[in-house]
Amino acid sequence: MSNLQLDKGSYSSLATTIIKWPQTGITVAVVILFALLGMFSDTFFLPGNIVNVIRQTSITIIIGIPITFTLAAGLLDLSIGSLACLVSILTAALITGHSSATLEICPKLPFGWALVVGLVVTALFGYLNGLVITKMMLPPFIVTLAMQEVAKGVVLTFSRGFPVSNLPKIATSLGRGSVGSIPYSVIIMLILLGVFWVILSKTKFGRHVYAVGGNAECARLSGVNVDRIKRVIYTMNGAMAWVAGVLVSFRLGSAQPDLGATYGLDAITACCLGGTALGGGKGYMFGTVLGCLFLSSLSIGFNLMNVNTYWQQIIKGVVLIIAIAFNNRDSILLKRKRAGQTSA
Repeated sequence: MSNLQLDKGSYSSLATTIIKWPQTGITVAVVILFALLGMFSDTFFLPGNIVNVIRQTSITIIIGIPITFTLAAGLLDLSIGSLACLVSILTAALITGHSSATLEICPKLPFGWALVVGLVVTALFGYLNGLVITKMMLPPFIVTLAMQEVAKGVVLTFSRGFPVSNLPKIATSLGRGSVGSIPYSVIIMLILLGVFWVILSKTKFGRHVYAVGGNAECARLSGVNVDRIKRVIYTMNGAMAWVAGVLVSFRLGSAQPDLGATYGLDAITACCLGGTALGGGKGYMFGTVLGCLFLSSLSIGFNLMNVNTYWQQIIKGVVLIIAIAFNNRDSILLKRKRAGQTSA
């Protein structure tokens, strides 16, 4: 009997652990989504489509990596998609020597230098976000929303709404090439994911990110340079926007002035689906990967089934609300418990 009771206790403990695991919900959601897409789409699991899912997911993950840091620190960045668009237009223009399809002349740089200039510019935009937030003590929502509009304005002013096309073969080879059947973008994503997972979970900087998100004032009193952490995070956002923007424009063979319009929302949704808290203090790279996989598969599945694009946006918005509600369930239960104790 004792062995039987022990086994029951072990199973109960395992079940409790699985239920409380932050990625349980998104893991189940991915499995159910794949099952449904397999039932309703004959082409979803074809090798070519699977490669397309992985390639598209890699870009979402590259954006999701810095957003995981941002949310874990209790911050927000709405400008990252516009920065990806800005850097793709700028880099492509510096490579080709033309600011848009109207063939207006702009400075032309060697390929490597064009990449470096693009990285520096977008990192500076990210740093400016952090500087304004920390020095002027403005809400991240307002600052990054304003930066989003600034970046959009710069893109449209520079390109006049036209794409920058005719990228050289070296660029398209990087964007479309692969090692075997693994696209370069996926390899780059895996490297970045590994590096930033180690930074977030194994380093002092990562612990400080969680501390700032949990309670910024306590972190400051403990000796953490809160303002510096925030500036580093926003600078990192700009740098990762550069990676995503360049990879997408190189794959398309042109830089589009509307690139990255949904990157920010998709990344925030993916992070919330994966268990990262909007209020800060919690962030999970593995959860972000699962969230990105879910969103990419959902979009591609909808396209294969010819679901209207507008309905796709509505569904994504509903998914975001559900993700945030599910993510905050523990804090809601805790507040109700405290309210009950107070009334008692």
